[in-house]
Amino acid sequence: MLVIGHRGASGYAPENTLAAFDRALDLGADGVETDVRLTRDGVLVLLHDDTVDRTTDGRGHIADLTWSEVQKLDAGGWYGETYAGQRVPRLEELLDRYAGRLQLVLEIKAADAAGPFVELLQRRDLPNHPGLRMIGFSWPTVTLIAHALPRLATGYLTFHLNESLIKQLAESPVREVWPEIAAIQPPLVEAAHTAGVKVGTWGIRSRADVARAQDAGVDAITLDYPEWTRPDNGNSAPSSLVLKKNPSKGGKT
Repeated sequence: MLVIGHRGASGYAPENTLAAFDRALDLGADGVETDVRLTRDGVLVLLHDDTVDRTTDGRGHIADLTWSEVQKLDAGGWYGETYAGQRVPRLEELLDRYAGRLQLVLEIKAADAAGPFVELLQRRDLPNHPGLRMIGFSWPTVTLIAHALPRLATGYLTFHLNESLIKQLAESPVREVWPEIAAIQPPLVEAAHTAGVKVGTWGIRSRADVARAQDAGVDAITLDYPEWTRPDNGNSAPSSLVLKKNPSKGGKT
């Protein structure tokens, strides 16, 4: 089972920053999950929300801001003084720094990012990179990218999993499904595997959720605290999620 740091090791560092990605690497994660959006002038950046309000010292919709404006924002001070000065990374910066070192799970958050995302991977000759995958909640966007980049691992994010969805995936170019942990059941994971569909999961809030995913035989898991996948050895991380300043933390992808 691949252990993927959710927005980096976001239990320990401000989400979707180089500090969070580095911490995930330090904690032994196999990879990191991050969110991809587009600035007004067409730069792919790593940001979960459609605005910069929650995780930076700026204001406004990312789609209305230029890269010149975004790169000046502090993306770490909200989390703690230690991380003041962290910036919103570009997707290219992530690829430069981690491709080949970590599994990179890229969630496309907005349809307008799909075209530039495809162009970037083609330009960098990365469509079949074994350490790279794309996921998203929008079926049209995910299938568009899967058709454009047929050798790229692509996955559909969802809150549910059932036989009908597994059949839909098996008949499509999208060959991974990423349901929320509450929807994970061993028979459905087995059915997906039989159909040639890999299964990842998200929404992890406790070590019990980790055990549920492991027992079901999922292929990958995203979580804020990557070390939760190891036996509890007294580390300082909480055994269940503790919300910090970030109101959306808690595994929601």
